[in-house]
Amino acid sequence: MRSTGESQTESLARLLLAKRARLSLITAFVLTLAIAPPIRAQVAAGITGVVADSSGAPIPAATVTTKNLETGALRNATSDATGRYLVLSLPVGQYEVRVTKAGFKESVRSGIQLAIDQEARVDLNLQIALISCSHSIPASSISRG
Repeated sequence: MRSTGESQTESLARLLLAKRARLSLITAFVLTLAIAPPIRAQVAAGITGVVADSSGAPIPAATVTTKNLETGALRNATSDATGRYLVLSLPVGQYEVRVTKAGFKESVRSGIQLAIDQEARVDLNLQIALISCSHSIPASSISRG
């Protein structure tokens, strides 16, 4: 009878050890997940700025496109009512920023090197586009006289 009691004790001890091992693995996994987002955040950067016209007036609803020159990845943002834009969570690397808006010439700024946790400020000015208009008048409608 004593051997049966010892084997039950041993079985119970093994069961408790197995549960502890599983609990330890789960705890380690949860802690890894809890630590991972801050690590990921450290390898990201951002670009912010203001889009304005040549007089300094803000340009709302301009399309701002960032391009990672190493990967070709594009991210778009739109300037708000005060001309401000913000592009977050960009991988570190070399970037180009392009801004477009109907009625204005496109503006491009390149050579922007983003480092870990950096938020680069890139203000862009847009020049008014020249609008050309031409009229065609058929020769038959010209009176000669």
